[in-house]
Amino acid sequence: MTTTSTRGATAMLVTVLTIGAVAGCSAGDGESGDQATTAAPTSASSSPSTSTASSQEPTPEETSMSENLSQRDREAIAANVQARQRAMVDGDTAELRELSAPDSRSEHISGYDQPREEWFDQIESGYFDYHTIDDDSIDITPVATDAVRVVTRRTIDVTIAGSRSTWRLESTADYVRVDGRWLSGNSRSRML
Repeated sequence: MTTTSTRGATAMLVTVLTIGAVAGCSAGDGESGDQATTAAPTSASSSPSTSTASSQEPTPEETSMSENLSQRDREAIAANVQARQRAMVDGDTAELRELSAPDSRSEHISGYDQPREEWFDQIESGYFDYHTIDDDSIDITPVATDAVRVVTRRTIDVTIAGSRSTWRLESTADYVRVDGRWLSGNSRSRML
């Protein structure tokens, strides 16, 4: 289990409207696909290891995409996920901006579609104060030459608008390669 920790009630409606941001704007359609890579849960400061998990034979298109995603790419994506976690706990929105696409959005479990900058403003104001993020799993599935879907299952201890709680979430994020760097894009989260 990965644990990230550092610094340290509103109406349920506010919590429901903001739960997607609890996951750190990480998401997609909630499906991990047939050809997924699982990064072993590790501490935020160690290098991730990856393995390929497959429930059935991949299609020729999936095999081609998987072959186009190198071990180096998989490690870079897993490192981005871990760096985002550290930045969330540290409240480091400058780092979060570096790790995500400028136009990225997060769909909350309530259906609210939040722009990245609005979430960053809430972190900077202290509305969101992340305490720990414990990963259960990180699955990476190629969807195109320069795009992957990352599904994380994690427990997040966070204070939202002064109310501290722990959330079990599955978040799906579409990552894209931009100028040789993997960035987190649009996302969606759901409660487990």
